[in-house]
Amino acid sequence: MSQDLLILQAPPNTLATEAKQDDIINAASGKWWYVRDTADATHEYTLFVSTAGHIIRQETLSTAVIKQFTATETDDSTIDTNWGNRASLSYSYV
Repeated sequence: MSQDLLILQAPPNTLATEAKQDDIINAASGKWWYVRDTADATHEYTLFVSTAGHIIRQETLSTAVIKQFTATETDDSTIDTNWGNRASLSYSYV
């Protein structure tokens, strides 16, 4: 019995680029998507980003109170700076 191998190739310019993948993730997750988290003895921090900016959430471990820092910047440098300074940011209640 002979088996044929069928190879399909996508037409040019239809492959999933990184930007297209980001758009899909953004739409599927309801605008914001999770990037990373970390914790210290007092707080847990979570970073979310979107095309509108970024959010760093701070949860106080002893009370489960959640506060949030919101920024409209989307560039990696600003996000990395804010993430690096997360312990000293001004947070607001959610």
